[in-house]
Formats: sequence, structure tokens, C-alpha cells
Amino acid sequence: MRAQFVDSKGSLGLHKGAMKRSCGRNGTWVRVAVLALGMTAGFAGLARAQWTDEAEACYQAGDEPASGVLLCSQAIENGGLSQENLAMTYSNRANSFYDLGQYDRAIADYDVALDLAPDDPVTLSNRGAAHLELESYDQALADLNAALSLYSDNSVALTNRCWVHAIEERFELAKFDCDEALGLEPLDPITLASRSYVLMQMGDLDGAQEDAALAVQFGDHLWQTHFYRGLAFEMSGNERAAEVSYRRAVSLAPREPRVQEKLAEIRRP
Repeated sequence: MRAQFVDSKGSLGLHKGAMKRSCGRNGTWVRVAVLALGMTAGFAGLARAQWTDEAEACYQAGDEPASGVLLCSQAIENGGLSQENLAMTYSNRANSFYDLGQYDRAIADYDVALDLAPDDPVTLSNRGAAHLELESYDQALADLNAALSLYSDNSVALTNRCWVHAIEERFELAKFDCDEALGLEPLDPITLASRSYVLMQMGDLDGAQEDAALAVQFGDHLWQTHFYRGLAFEMSGNERAAEVSYRRAVSLAPREPRVQEKLAEIRRP
């Protein structure tokens, strides 16, 4: 039996979004899951070339997207960047547009960045996330496949591709991608919650509850983990526990309408 708990988009914003990265003074790319799970070292960087204070400020403003757009635009307009670092600056501005919910503008900047650096797996993965937000699943899948062909250990791209497969009801493929992502980051709450949803759709409610519990354990601050644990409880017939989880999700995201709707639904006699 398949759960019918989510809208046509499926993921309720759970999939991972843009990864921030810099290739300037520190010589590394850095990736950050969109739900602020923390910063970890990522892909090997390109050789240091021209880098400017404006480009560095653009990168450092990643947690303040409005400032990021302004600073990245200044870096682009002022020039002085190598082709590689210009590509990264466009990509970082695209990340800021992504965080502002301006996905069309993000994609336009990712397009420019990829014209300058066609084999950049980070930008390909991020553009795939933006296409996923716009429900352009074929384009999302193409970008995620390309990113993974260049760097197969990209857990963010694997989790996002898991969602594309899940939304299009290819649940075996979705589970495979979530399994691969968890092999790289076993305690990632976003991927654990994602696999929980996939297992619900496959009828493995015990497995779904186990993953959902772990997702909450390692991502208690994320409303999505509580929401998906609520789904797992509800699918298993434990409506009281489901309501507790939905209440926790509402406390973390009081303006998220889909969580409010789910809590109201389960309260109906």
C-alpha cells in the first residue's frame, strides 16, 4: 500500500539544495547542505588563480543570500577574475538566488558558470537541485547524473537523485541512491528521512520507522525529520505518536502550511 501524504512535488523541501564552495585562498571546495547541517571539506579544488576581495566576500556571504547576490554581482562587474574563479563566482551568486527561492535566476547563473567550467560537478549538482525545486524532473535527473559521473561520491547529488526517482515512483532506484548516500554519510538526517519516505512507499514500515527515528536523533532541529517520522507513525496506525511528531514539526516551522494541514487532518474525528 502506498502512502498518500505529500503533494505532487513529493519532497516537502527535504532534498538537499545548493552546495557552497570556494576556490580561492584556501584551495578547496566546501560544501554545505541547504538545511544547515554544517560544513565539511569537499571536492578537491582547482589550482589557485586570480582571486579578488570581492569574490571572497561573495563566497563568505553565503549564509546571507541577499548580501551574497550584491557582493557576487560586484565581483563579476569589477572583473579581475580568472575564468575558473569567475565561474565559481557565478555559481556562488546562483546559490544565493537559490536560497532566496529565485530558482530561474539561479539556473541562469549556473548556466553561465557551466559555460565557463563545463565539468564542474558542484555546479551541475546545484543546478539539478534548482530544477528539482521547479519540478523539472528530467532536467534535474540529467544534471544529477552528469554530476555523479564526474564525482560519484557526491552524497548531496545522490540524495537529490533519490528524490527524483521517488517522485517518479522508481522506488528501487530511489532506495539504491539513498543507500549509496548513507554509505558516504551514515548519520545524515536528510538522507535518513528521505529513505524513510521511500521505504514507506515500498511497504517496509519497520525500516521506515527505524530510519525516521535516526533522522530525528541526528536532526532534531529539522522540522522535516519530525514530519516524516509522523508519516511513519501514521502509516503504522499510531496516530497519537504521529500527532506528537507533527506538533514538533509545527513548533519548528509554524509557517509551513503543509505541516499545519497534516496536523489538522490527523486531529479530525
